[in-house]
Amino acid sequence: MHYHYGSREELAAAVLARVLEPIQRRRLELLSTLEEAAVDRQLELDELVNALVRPDFEAVVDVASRSAAATALVGLIYSRPPLFVKSLVEASFSPVAAKFLPHLQASLPEIGVTEIAWRIRWGVFGLLGAFLSDPETSITPETIDREVTHMVTYLTGALSAHPGQDESR
Repeated sequence: MHYHYGSREELAAAVLARVLEPIQRRRLELLSTLEEAAVDRQLELDELVNALVRPDFEAVVDVASRSAAATALVGLIYSRPPLFVKSLVEASFSPVAAKFLPHLQASLPEIGVTEIAWRIRWGVFGLLGAFLSDPETSITPETIDREVTHMVTYLTGALSAHPGQDESR
């Protein structure tokens, strides 16, 4: 391990990159497809949320056939990451956030950018992490659309909820 990676942290970074890079690339692909199809209209919030969460579900379905722990790993990455993992995940997501945020702001004009970022971090990825790390979660090619639809429906409501009194986050 030390010969190839130098440390446990570098090994974890390589594993995370192998898991997260395809997910982030897929998110950007889906967003690009949405942008191309919506030249004369604003993107809908449910389309954006779908593009954010579907890649995680697809990745879980893809790796679940090879590893029973894969779903839980993806979930734990989002829900309870160690500090060094958290910074790697944030760095991986930063370019994705930069592309999605203007669309999310346009879809949620009454909610400030800081609040949107908070809701994405805790609402989207917190819930996604909890869902995927649940040992009873089983996502298959046959159930992926149903599970994504449930997640998108719930998250769209949470993201568009009226802002509270203090939006200073």
